[in-house]
Amino acid sequence: MRTNVLFVWLAALLPAMVAAAYSNFTATCTDVALDGFSLSARCLDESRSDKKDPVNSSLDLNLCLGIDQEDAHLIWSVYGKFANYCSNCTVQGSPALLSCVCAPLSGGSSANTSLNLDARIGNKNGTLACW
Repeated sequence: MRTNVLFVWLAALLPAMVAAAYSNFTATCTDVALDGFSLSARCLDESRSDKKDPVNSSLDLNLCLGIDQEDAHLIWSVYGKFANYCSNCTVQGSPALLSCVCAPLSGGSSANTSLNLDARIGNKNGTLACW
């Protein structure tokens, strides 16, 4: 019985541990920019012996973001390909806020939408990653 309780407790804790590992990239990255639909930054690599020199990193946000087809707002979605539906995207601030104009697949009205990228993008050894 104890083993089952421990397993359930660890299974419940795992998502929080992953979230902590892959979030808040702006805490260790600078020069955050958006080039088309690719996020770029200079990030510290904690695994290197010289941790002071940041490395260039980029992440195709199509691998992380999609849109809600009903109201066209940005959502976290693996291989969501939000670029198929969104335009005029910008990123600014810390936490990094991505803002776009997106249209639903059904052909409804376009909507201004934004999403906090720090919520699910992190710096893993100098590499931007989403979960």
